[in-house]
Amino acid sequence: MLSYVHEHYRNEISLYDLADYLNLSRNYVSTLFKNAVGRNFKDYVGEYRFRQACALIQDNPDLKLKEVADQVGCNTEILTRLFTRHAGMLPSDYQQMCKKKEKADD
Repeated sequence: MLSYVHEHYRNEISLYDLADYLNLSRNYVSTLFKNAVGRNFKDYVGEYRFRQACALIQDNPDLKLKEVADQVGCNTEILTRLFTRHAGMLPSDYQQMCKKKEKADD
Protein backbone atom coordinates (compact mmCIF):
# COMPACT_ATOMS: atom_id res chain seq x y z
CA MET A 1 0.00 0.00 0.00
CA LEU A 2 2.78 2.41 0.88
CA SER A 3 4.62 1.68 -2.34
CA TYR A 4 1.48 2.71 -4.25
CA VAL A 5 1.41 6.04 -2.39
CA HIS A 6 5.14 6.59 -2.89
CA GLU A 7 4.83 5.92 -6.62
CA HIS A 8 1.68 7.99 -7.20
CA TYR A 9 1.80 10.88 -4.69
CA ARG A 10 2.66 13.34 -7.47
CA ASN A 11 -0.77 12.72 -8.97
CA GLU A 12 -4.18 13.26 -7.50
CA ILE A 13 -4.70 10.03 -5.56
CA SER A 14 -7.43 8.90 -3.25
CA LEU A 15 -8.36 5.94 -1.14
CA TYR A 16 -10.71 4.95 -3.97
CA ASP A 17 -7.72 4.73 -6.34
CA LEU A 18 -5.81 2.53 -3.92
CA ALA A 19 -8.84 0.31 -3.32
CA ASP A 20 -9.38 -0.02 -7.06
CA TYR A 21 -5.70 -0.87 -7.56
CA LEU A 22 -5.90 -3.57 -4.88
CA ASN A 23 -9.33 -4.72 -6.09
CA LEU A 24 -10.73 -4.37 -2.56
CA SER A 25 -13.50 -2.30 -1.03
CA ARG A 26 -12.70 1.25 0.04
CA ASN A 27 -13.80 0.60 3.62
CA TYR A 28 -11.64 -2.51 3.90
CA VAL A 29 -8.59 -0.71 2.47
CA SER A 30 -9.21 2.20 4.83
CA THR A 31 -9.16 -0.15 7.81
CA LEU A 32 -6.12 -2.05 6.53
CA PHE A 33 -4.22 1.18 5.89
CA LYS A 34 -4.98 2.66 9.28
CA ASN A 35 -4.02 -0.56 11.07
CA ALA A 36 -0.78 -0.92 9.10
CA VAL A 37 0.35 2.72 9.12
CA GLY A 38 -1.28 4.12 12.23
CA ARG A 39 -3.04 6.99 10.49
CA ASN A 40 -5.62 7.41 7.79
CA PHE A 41 -4.80 7.50 4.09
CA LYS A 42 -5.37 11.22 3.56
CA ASP A 43 -3.18 12.20 6.52
CA TYR A 44 -0.40 9.88 5.39
CA VAL A 45 -0.43 11.22 1.82
CA GLY A 46 -0.34 14.80 3.14
CA GLU A 47 2.57 14.06 5.44
CA TYR A 48 4.45 12.25 2.68
CA ARG A 49 3.93 15.18 0.30
CA PHE A 50 5.15 17.54 3.03
CA ARG A 51 8.34 15.50 3.54
CA GLN A 52 8.97 15.41 -0.19
CA ALA A 53 8.40 19.18 -0.45
CA CYS A 54 10.90 19.77 2.37
CA ALA A 55 13.49 17.68 0.56
CA LEU A 56 12.91 19.57 -2.71
CA ILE A 57 13.28 22.94 -1.00
CA GLN A 58 16.40 21.82 0.87
CA ASP A 59 17.97 20.61 -2.38
CA ASN A 60 16.98 23.74 -4.31
CA PRO A 61 15.87 26.66 -2.10
CA ASP A 62 15.43 28.89 -5.17
CA LEU A 63 12.74 26.65 -6.65
CA LYS A 64 9.42 28.49 -6.97
CA LEU A 65 6.84 27.25 -4.48
CA LYS A 66 4.38 26.64 -7.33
CA GLU A 67 6.93 24.23 -8.83
CA VAL A 68 7.41 22.52 -5.47
CA ALA A 69 3.64 22.12 -5.11
CA ASP A 70 3.32 20.76 -8.65
CA GLN A 71 6.13 18.26 -8.08
CA VAL A 72 4.53 16.86 -4.92
CA GLY A 73 1.03 16.63 -6.36
CA CYS A 74 -0.79 19.57 -4.83
CA ASN A 75 -1.38 23.28 -5.29
CA THR A 76 0.19 26.15 -3.34
CA GLU A 77 -2.82 26.47 -1.04
CA ILE A 78 -2.54 22.83 0.01
CA LEU A 79 1.25 23.17 0.31
CA THR A 80 0.73 26.09 2.71
CA ARG A 81 -1.70 24.02 4.78
CA LEU A 82 0.72 21.10 4.90
CA PHE A 83 3.59 23.30 6.10
CA THR A 84 1.42 25.05 8.66
CA ARG A 85 0.18 21.71 10.01
CA HIS A 86 3.48 19.81 10.01
CA ALA A 87 6.11 22.53 10.52
CA GLY A 88 4.18 25.38 12.09
CA MET A 89 5.41 27.77 9.41
CA LEU A 90 4.72 28.89 5.88
CA PRO A 91 6.56 27.19 3.03
CA SER A 92 8.13 30.55 2.13
CA ASP A 93 9.54 30.81 5.67
CA TYR A 94 10.98 27.31 5.38
CA GLN A 95 12.45 28.25 2.02
CA GLN A 96 14.12 31.34 3.51
CA MET A 97 15.50 29.24 6.34
CA CYS A 98 17.00 26.82 3.80
CA LYS A 99 18.50 29.71 1.82
CA LYS A 100 20.16 31.08 4.97
CA LYS A 101 21.48 27.63 5.86
CA GLU A 102 22.84 27.19 2.34
CA LYS A 103 24.68 30.55 2.55
CA ALA A 104 26.05 29.67 5.99
CA ASP A 105 27.34 26.34 4.68
CA ASP A 106 29.23 28.03 1.81
